Amino acid sequence: MKRSAIIAAACVLTIGVAQAGSNGTLGRTSTGTQNISATAPDPAEARVRVTGLNDVILGALIPGRTISSFTNYCFFHTSPTFSLTVQQSEVSTPGFALVGPQDATVPLRLTLNLFDASGFFINHEPINGVARTGLTASRNSENCSNGGTTGGTLSVTPDSDLTPGAYSGTLTFVMAVE
Repeated sequence: MKRSAIIAAACVLTIGVAQAGSNGTLGRTSTGTQNISATAPDPAEARVRVTGLNDVILGALIPGRTISSFTNYCFFHTSPTFSLTVQQSEVSTPGFALVGPQDATVPLRLTLNLFDASGFFINHEPINGVARTGLTASRNSENCSNGGTTGGTLSVTPDSDLTPGAYSGTLTFVMAVE
């Protein structure tokens, strides 16, 4: 923490110097000076942010019929790479599910379109609670307003013994600096 305070103080002092240029005087020659400075952020200051999440309503479940919904996510980071964990506490399986009456479940499939650290496009199907490391995404804006959103598809295919009623689930996205 001390190091961060020293770096912040140095940045403030440097910024003050950079703004104190001197202009030349009117004459046959004129000389002005301008100090230039920049800072390299401490890797400990790297940040990540998940935004752009919207609730998804898949509609009526029909046994044997797949329902899908495409959605966008914004995974912003200032670190070289990040890890992503998708969790669903309502289920204890490696996969995800919509939970209905009498604890009936319908398997939920999530596929994310991401980039790995090498810049290769990947279709990633997260496993409940397991981190995927070495990912990259938007570094332009915290809310992906300049583009850089990540696409994802949520889909379900109910079995023929579907219990009537309402089904729901909650996915939690956890990003971490690497």
